[in-house]
Amino acid sequence: MDDTMIEQMPSKLTEFVDVTILQQIQDWFAATTGVATVIRDVDGRLVTKPSHANKFCSLITGQTQGRERCRESNHQAAVKAAQTGRPVKYECHAGLTQFAAPIQIKGQWFGTIVMGDRPQTPLTPEAVRKLAAQTQADPDKLMEAARGLQPWSEEDMQQAITFMHSIANTLAQLCYQGMQLRQSVHEMTTLYEVSRLLTSTVHLDEVLTLIVKTVTGVLGVKACSLRLIDEKGDELTIAAVHNLSRKYLDKGPVRLSESLIDRAALRGEAVYVPDLTKDPRVLYPKEAQEEGLCSGLSVGLISKGKPIGAIHIYTGEPRQFSRDEVRLFRLLANQAAVAIDNARLHREHELSEQLERELAVAGQIQAQLLPRECPPTPGYDIKARSIPSRQVGGDFYDFVPLANDHLGIAIGDVSGKSVSGAILMAAARSALRAQIDYMYATRDIIARTNRSLCRDTRPTEFVSLFYGALDMKNRRFTYSNAGHNPPLLFRGGQEIPLEKGGPILGTLDDAT
Repeated sequence: MDDTMIEQMPSKLTEFVDVTILQQIQDWFAATTGVATVIRDVDGRLVTKPSHANKFCSLITGQTQGRERCRESNHQAAVKAAQTGRPVKYECHAGLTQFAAPIQIKGQWFGTIVMGDRPQTPLTPEAVRKLAAQTQADPDKLMEAARGLQPWSEEDMQQAITFMHSIANTLAQLCYQGMQLRQSVHEMTTLYEVSRLLTSTVHLDEVLTLIVKTVTGVLGVKACSLRLIDEKGDELTIAAVHNLSRKYLDKGPVRLSESLIDRAALRGEAVYVPDLTKDPRVLYPKEAQEEGLCSGLSVGLISKGKPIGAIHIYTGEPRQFSRDEVRLFRLLANQAAVAIDNARLHREHELSEQLERELAVAGQIQAQLLPRECPPTPGYDIKARSIPSRQVGGDFYDFVPLANDHLGIAIGDVSGKSVSGAILMAAARSALRAQIDYMYATRDIIARTNRSLCRDTRPTEFVSLFYGALDMKNRRFTYSNAGHNPPLLFRGGQEIPLEKGGPILGTLDDAT
């Protein structure tokens, strides 16, 4: 067991071992040895009722002053025993030879077993009368009780002290087991509460903030930071912090190629830094000193076997983290990684749903812009069909009835998908129709449509467009192709691509 856990656990025997069990062990020991025995706390106060107590001691402890003198006498002996870690022999205030054995675990003192209440030599009448005056006990009764005290023999003392030492060790083991149970319950309770807290929200920013705040509180440290690996996989960027200044956060980048601490953490190690201001592995020791940081501990965030980031805790004073604290930190980091992964999945689901909604809107826009039916064209069979993919694109076609038995036919494709693509499609269709209304030459229509799109669209947006005018009376078709896949004309057994024209629209203002 480690020292840090000892420092954090309660110091009362009864918080680890029920007083009834303590009393039963003590009674059995007293009955076996025939020696008065009692268990006292670190202040010398009774934890159990005295076992096998003699009448002499009962008369003294029956008085307030007598009880206090006994407590003080036993306390002094107990302190000495705790300092040495072994049973001590001493003479109490009443002149009785007693033994005190400390109940200790790794130097932590929980109480003392006191055994004895017998003199090594018979008490003199003068000593008894003086004691009666000091404790306000009845002198005659005390004298009579003193005559019944059986002095210690050397053999009895050696056997009793050896036996008592064994009992003290047994009680220490019971305390240790109780402490382990308490620690396990505390750890499980903590993890449950943290899990409940982290599942209270699915929003990534809120989850990250909860993680650093909760870890700081659970481990009792000064501050906590959480960094996630960027898309390039080299830099760890700040995702959430608790109790760290903006100045410290702006100290500079943390690159995996430079950070030995983070590389080790992402390999699954728990990296302890005793002094952040002097350790050569620390990238920014000066900034750590200015921030008032001292010791640090780092572990990786691993999700589905893949490192996604690292979490760091910092103290404001030197601190050696215990094995149990490191284990708890790892468990918290594992929970944090799961929570981050769940929050990311939720965000991806939300984005997917948002995209689905946008696609539905884009599909509606596209459907409304396409002709509902082909126009009547005597002497010609004209059919059109558009089958959009799941991801709505910017493909479109249009029919524009013109004067003198002419029909404008357009086929186009715009950059972009979803709503943005549908909006650009609407803009291209409107720009084309605006030119068709007062112009016939297809080349000029395409040129003016291009200038309109260059003026009203972003540099990254463009349109490929094929436009032609069909003279149904004279059976003539005039066209211009602006970067679109060429339609095919089948004539006399030949396949003729209609590709004459210029570049795509919306990129070069003076293109023709």
